[in-house]
Amino acid sequence: MKNDATISVGGILFETPAKYIGSKVEIRYPTGQMNQLHLYENDRPAARLNKLDPVENSALPPKGIKFSKEDK
Repeated sequence: MKNDATISVGGILFETPAKYIGSKVEIRYPTGQMNQLHLYENDRPAARLNKLDPVENSALPPKGIKFSKEDK
């Protein structure tokens, strides 16, 4: 999994829960149906993954990153 909470499957980026950043995860989907990806943890489904929408994502403020401007 990438450090930006996404995973690439078949050249398509999917959003993942942030708690799995940097982790090795198991992804399952029915044969030929990559639109139904599920992340599994301890052999149980933990999250359904959605395709990343780059247009929508570009409009969102970054989460967990705080920018500050120091006055000198």
